[in-house]
Amino acid sequence: MKYPCIISILMTSFVMLAHANPSSVVYQDGLAEYTCHKPTISDPKLQNATVSCLFHDDGNIAQIKHQDKFGLINKDGKLISDIRYDDISFYDDEHHTALVQIDNKYGLISTKTGKELTAVHFDKMHLFSQNRMAVSLRGKSGYIDPAGNMVITPKYGNAYRFEDGLAIVSNDGNVKDDTYRMGVIDTAGKEILPPIYKSVSINDNLIYFADETGYHGVMDSQGNIIIKPEYPHMDSFHHGFAVVSLTRDLNGYIDKTGKEVIPPQYLYAKTPVKIGDKVLFIVAKRQGNKWQFGAVDKDNRVLIDFIYDHLIGIEKSNIIIANQDNHQLILNHEFKAVTPHLYDAIISFDEEIGIYQKDNKYGFIKTDGNQITEPTFDDIKPLYSQRYTLSKAHTTYYGYKVRVGDKWGFVDLDGKELLPVVYDEIVNWNDNHLFIKQNHRYGRANSQGNIITPPVYEQYRPLNDGYIKTKMDDTWYLIDPTGNNLGKTSPPKSAN
Repeated sequence: MKYPCIISILMTSFVMLAHANPSSVVYQDGLAEYTCHKPTISDPKLQNATVSCLFHDDGNIAQIKHQDKFGLINKDGKLISDIRYDDISFYDDEHHTALVQIDNKYGLISTKTGKELTAVHFDKMHLFSQNRMAVSLRGKSGYIDPAGNMVITPKYGNAYRFEDGLAIVSNDGNVKDDTYRMGVIDTAGKEILPPIYKSVSINDNLIYFADETGYHGVMDSQGNIIIKPEYPHMDSFHHGFAVVSLTRDLNGYIDKTGKEVIPPQYLYAKTPVKIGDKVLFIVAKRQGNKWQFGAVDKDNRVLIDFIYDHLIGIEKSNIIIANQDNHQLILNHEFKAVTPHLYDAIISFDEEIGIYQKDNKYGFIKTDGNQITEPTFDDIKPLYSQRYTLSKAHTTYYGYKVRVGDKWGFVDLDGKELLPVVYDEIVNWNDNHLFIKQNHRYGRANSQGNIITPPVYEQYRPLNDGYIKTKMDDTWYLIDPTGNNLGKTSPPKSAN
């Protein structure tokens, strides 16, 4: 099994260290147990060493600790580095590297060969992005490549991660005394912008900057000015338009040529959203003694009348949530109200299905305003599975658990009941599996609502790959992913 890089990073913080000997052991993370494969050490001098699981470098590398120092060992039990480091962390399986630490200094080591790719002398080291790692040496920041070569000389106050071939760097200034300045470089170290700007951000290969006057403008990825710095405030572009402000109460929109498609005139202007085939500009103006929200198109023609207390555009569901007199309703892609009555709150939407609240009860509603269920539930919580990459967690929703009184049930993303509201608890677990509790007994169901293991067990402990340990009549059993009882097994380490 290949573990994503972020898992390798996280595992070092809680992995169980077992004494070095042949075989596999089980380690525990919360309620879950996992099989821990660890190498065998034959060197008698290291018999008191402890070894981590083979998590790193596609399961080929483990961390060894001896006399409070760390090193690397491969799956065959061979040392591939000296055991001399105060810590080893941030394993990067893509680049086959890890960070090592000695006396609060850092270096880069190869997890393939155990060779130090850099001296252990950096004050700070970060994660790789686009084959560049920001490092700090004697108070200056630069970049190294995965081979440990210094490709951009440390000369900046701060250096940040690369995205789309560009990274933000700064001088040695201080924000408090207004001497902090920012610039942009490419992966070769060429200064697209020298660090002389009050603020810099990068989005979709455009560089947003503020000059010494504090006014904002836009450059392309080569540093050519597209929009001159003319506005005290400016957002990034969405759907080809950006919010600009002349004062707090004068807000409008420009296009990517810098043309003011809606000159600054509104009390408030939201980031443009696309609803249906139209780009919608949600804005507010004063009506009497209160703000009123409406929406206009790029020609400043009113699409939604200024009669609402607030508007929120939800692109993925193609609707607008409108606040009116302390209640909420849905406007469809034609900007017409489709809800038959006002709700206390419309909590969230996932594509076509949303959750609403009325009289302290919850129900499900569709984007066309039709109620899937009456407001009968006391609580609704999403159920989901997650997978991790180095940069983020990827979440997939597959249903909701719903509560009436002190009992829980399970419905799918369309609001259809899959498990009745009869369970004491329903717990989300990996691989779209649910643990169910009824009458102080535990079982398991899948995301289609099928009972895999009925709630007959006194305790349960999840293992990896869909297996679980269950307890009945003081005996522990191993259950496979399909619910088959494979027979007696050893108790989990945390069992009472």
